[in-house]
Order: sequence, then C-alpha cells, then structure tokens
Amino acid sequence: MIALLFDENIHNGIIRAISLRNPEIDILRVQDTLLKGKPDEAVLEYALQNRRVLITHDLNSIPPLLTHMHSQGKEHHGVVFVPTSLPIGQVIDDLILFAITGEPEDLKNQALYLPL
Repeated sequence: MIALLFDENIHNGIIRAISLRNPEIDILRVQDTLLKGKPDEAVLEYALQNRRVLITHDLNSIPPLLTHMHSQGKEHHGVVFVPTSLPIGQVIDDLILFAITGEPEDLKNQALYLPL
C-alpha cells in the first residue's frame, strides 16, 4: 500500500472521503505537519524522507520543479497530479485504487496524472 501526502491545495472533502471509504490508507495532510506554507522543494523532500507520494492540484509549479530536480540528480518519492476539472468521485476512486494496489517504490521519481 502506498502512503499519501496531500498538498495544501487538495480539498479536505476528497481526503475525508478516502479516509472514510478505506481507513487503512495511510493519509497525511501537509497542513498537519511543519510543512504548512513551506516551498514545494521542502514538501517533496519530506515526502521522499517519509516514503510518501505527494498528491497535488499544482500543475503549474511542480512539473518544472521535478524537471529541475531530475537535471540535478535529486530524487523524489513520486507525485500524482489531480486536475481540478475531474469529478470528485472519480478522483476519490482513482486515489483509493492507486493507494491500495501500488507498492511504495512504484512511483519513485515518477509523476502520474489522473485519471488513471
């Protein structure tokens, strides 16, 4: 099972629904850590150190950051990009499927865009 780190921009209703539908999924919100308000680099480093995949709506600043990190030889534990245009039910279903069927190393240094 994959541990998830939800970026500050993810609606709490999505997080709550995932937790209610499958309480075994390891969920952590950025705002529940010391990362609240910190730069994306710090969030990605935390996710790497704690073996969590970052779930984010940030399709603007994180993709170029990942490209830069790759060019510098820096690793990350994976990112799942969630377009805000997707129906919430589909986001919830896809993230649950992703979390319960994946293995922790599946997305290391990878980026995935929903829908699956």
